[in-house]
Amino acid sequence: MAQTDPSDDSWQIDQVLRIGAAIRALRGRRSAAQISDVTAELGERVGRSTITDIEIGRRKYVAVHELSLIAAALGVPPAALLTHGSMPDGPVEFLPARTAPAHDVASWWGGGHRGAPQGTGPKTLPEPDETTAKLFNAVEWRRRLQVARIRQVVDQVPDPAVMAALREQIATVEATIRELGGVLDESGSGDAPG
Repeated sequence: MAQTDPSDDSWQIDQVLRIGAAIRALRGRRSAAQISDVTAELGERVGRSTITDIEIGRRKYVAVHELSLIAAALGVPPAALLTHGSMPDGPVEFLPARTAPAHDVASWWGGGHRGAPQGTGPKTLPEPDETTAKLFNAVEWRRRLQVARIRQVVDQVPDPAVMAALREQIATVEATIRELGGVLDESGSGDAPG
């Protein structure tokens, strides 16, 4: 099995170059200064020169807060910057010497996968702990039940028995999510709490 040289930072640089190319493409006709101004409006400025340095590869890293702010300023999820040019099925090297389809990688970065996608690589990746796996399963079931409930309403002929069963199943899944330490929006809006 090939060992990764810890002094080889080519994977890290490739990640920054991918993010830089995504920023450059997604900002379109807007200038780096305009994107910087939007980040300031969002609460913390990412400087124009920082954005430019990321775009041209002068910068060798992107901090998490910069990734979040720039993505928001561009109107895209952070995963779009990390998978740009490969969605949905193109390969993304999400860890050194490990690739997976872009949609799997974006889902993992966005919390949609319980663990890292196995993809192709030298060894099997560890699975998440039992509580995390149960929490993600419960969240997925809640989403599916909510979609089923919405479909009943959209059909304009909601079956009262089906609606009652869906509400009961959603309540059970939400209780499981709470037991596992998950946080739910209690307002009923479906949005995450602020």
